[in-house]
Amino acid sequence: MAEPRCGVSDIQEIVDLNYIPWTNENISYAIEKTFSLDMPISEVRQVIRESLDLWSKYIPRNFIEIDNFDAADIKISSQNNFDKNEVANANSKGTLVFDKRQKWKRYKIGETEIPNTLDILAVTIHEIGHILGLKHLNIQETNMKPNFYHFFDLKNVYIQPFIFAADIQSIQSIYGEKKN
Repeated sequence: MAEPRCGVSDIQEIVDLNYIPWTNENISYAIEKTFSLDMPISEVRQVIRESLDLWSKYIPRNFIEIDNFDAADIKISSQNNFDKNEVANANSKGTLVFDKRQKWKRYKIGETEIPNTLDILAVTIHEIGHILGLKHLNIQETNMKPNFYHFFDLKNVYIQPFIFAADIQSIQSIYGEKKN
């Protein structure tokens, strides 16, 4: 079976400068009312918030959840029309889509990986990177690998996801550093 991957092409397209960098300091996001995965929406909401907070630590942007999906800068939805081993997709225009057919889990630190069940936090961190303007990187230590970073140690135990130095450098080259 092929390894799960991001739906963004490895043949990198030119970033649309009308969207990247996001010029507004406060970026809104909304989850589609019909959003459904095989996990509670409250858990999905928490994962999205955690992913946005991780990126926000390094750039001068804040993320605010709103109820109005159509008015949101970032629109988060779920569909079941993904190709082959693709499990999620995002673009710099603010669209983030998860595959409904995929088994998802927000792993807890110390848990053992469950076969064929993806770490929704690692995937969301990756896809938010695309929304912010990052492309795939073909290096080992990056959140932006096409097949997602695997946050499990050598004993297959879950460790806390984080943003890698290469990704911090890349995102700060677009937005600058966050001033505390």
